[in-house]
Amino acid sequence: MLSLEFEGTDYLFMVGGIGTTPAVKHLQFQYDQFRDGRALTNEQLLYNLSNGQFTVPSVSGQCCPPTSGFTINKINQNKGIMFGGTVTNDGLYTVTNNMYIFNVTHNTIHWESIKKGSISGEGLWTKERDGHASAIINGDSTSPTLVVIGGQYKYNQLVNECLLFDNITAGQFSCKKVCVHVYVVYV
Repeated sequence: MLSLEFEGTDYLFMVGGIGTTPAVKHLQFQYDQFRDGRALTNEQLLYNLSNGQFTVPSVSGQCCPPTSGFTINKINQNKGIMFGGTVTNDGLYTVTNNMYIFNVTHNTIHWESIKKGSISGEGLWTKERDGHASAIINGDSTSPTLVVIGGQYKYNQLVNECLLFDNITAGQFSCKKVCVHVYVVYV
C-alpha cells in the first residue's frame, strides 16, 4: 500500500496480496484460488481518504501477476516501483525477482515490466526473494535509487546481498552490489 495525492486529494493505493476469496471479483484482475479458501491476487484499488470511497481503476500495460510478499515504493507523486514477492506456478508458490514501474492517476494505473536485459551493471540481477526490504533514496544530484536488501530465496534460504538500482526514473537502470553480508537477528 502507498499513499498518493492527486489534485489535492490523498489516496491509498492497494495492490495484490493473499487473503480470503473476495466477495466481488473484478474482471480486469486475476485471482489464484487455493484449496484452503485463500486467494492470491493482483487486484488494485484506490481509496479516497477524504470521502472514504474505493475506486477500481483501469489498468494498462504489463501488469504484475497475482503476487504477495513484494515491496512497493513511491518514486515521486504518482510513480512507483514494485519488486520481488511470491507468485504461483502450476499451483505452487514461487519466489520471484520481477520488477515493475507503475504510474497512477485518480482512475488509471499503467504498468511497465522491467526485464533483466534492460539493466546494466556487470551482469548483476538480484536473486528471487520475498520478505525483503526496499527503500527509495532521493539525492540532490542523482535520480531516485531503489535499495533492496535481505529476504528469503528459494527453500527459505536467506538472501545476503544488498543491491542499488540507479536511474529508475530515466528508464536506463544500472545495478550494483553494495554489501554482501546481511545478518538477521530474531528477538
